[in-house]
Amino acid sequence: MAEFSQSMKEAKQHNDYWEFKARHRFALQLLRVLKSQEISQSEFAQRAGVSAGYVSRVLSGGENLSIRTLVKLCRALDLTLDIQTNPQAPVFQRKHVEDQDWSLLEQALRRKHGSPQINLMRPESAVNEHAYVIDFDAQESAVEVA
Repeated sequence: MAEFSQSMKEAKQHNDYWEFKARHRFALQLLRVLKSQEISQSEFAQRAGVSAGYVSRVLSGGENLSIRTLVKLCRALDLTLDIQTNPQAPVFQRKHVEDQDWSLLEQALRRKHGSPQINLMRPESAVNEHAYVIDFDAQESAVEVA
């Protein structure tokens, strides 16, 4: 498990990782729209004015798309393109959770969910000693403290 965590940490240092992630997120969003609107890949290709093979490569995350192409594909599905930037999630590192300054995590949760009531719990079924559950307003999110 430690090897995987280290590999991911190293991968995130390279732009290729982030490009790959963005391409696959976009592809996943397109796939969800195609499914929800019951549009086949060939119909999508026809609407967008591209080949079915190109659509297949896009939907597999294998194409490095320009903004022009992103817009073209979105418009073929009556979507708008909204490009956002987000701050990278903070990493919380402490040996003892009682000593942890949770203010950054609390701020991130408040930005995403308003003003939740936050309780940090360590479930008995935790996979490791660093797994905690954040319970806020009857919703739960898992967090791992590195």
